[in-house]
Amino acid sequence: MIFLSGIVLGRGLRAGNPHVQSAHFGGVGIGIAVSSLMVWLLAHMHLDFASPWRIDWFGGALIAFAGLCAVAMLLPKADASVSRSAPEKPLVWTRPLIAMTLTYGMFGFGYVITATFLVAMARQGAADQTIEFLAWLLTGLSAAVSVVLWRLAVPRFGAVGVYLIGLLVEAAGLIATVCLPCPMRRWSAAFFSD
Repeated sequence: MIFLSGIVLGRGLRAGNPHVQSAHFGGVGIGIAVSSLMVWLLAHMHLDFASPWRIDWFGGALIAFAGLCAVAMLLPKADASVSRSAPEKPLVWTRPLIAMTLTYGMFGFGYVITATFLVAMARQGAADQTIEFLAWLLTGLSAAVSVVLWRLAVPRFGAVGVYLIGLLVEAAGLIATVCLPCPMRRWSAAFFSD
């Protein structure tokens, strides 16, 4: 994922297209949302397979292939005249770089932990699987929309300000997830009962 990000973002930078970065990182959220929709739809189709999880994997592979084709068509063409750049200079660990590395690491740690257990947390408080699907779908859509909101907010609050707002929103979400009572079981039973 990191190497592909380098390829995609480098091509967008060389092409002078600022939308490549937004589309690339927004694509992660769209992929999450589309995969949750796929799993939910396949589960409700009641297909008779010995191993239904295999169908999910094949469906995920088809979605990934469709995404690859879309990226290949939409990515700006490489400029053959661009010469190789000089090797990067050695990294100098300044105080701002250390602070950025630590906060970004904590940001990623909080995101990865939450994303890993999100469906399990939704499952624990839900009456049926619809809440699991909705939790993952909304996570993906929120991730995709956040890229657009970031671009709109940076001119007003600055990159550091928006970064701090993102950290605070993530922290508030994590605290709320752990501390608030879980009304999901009653809510999902009321709205999704047969």
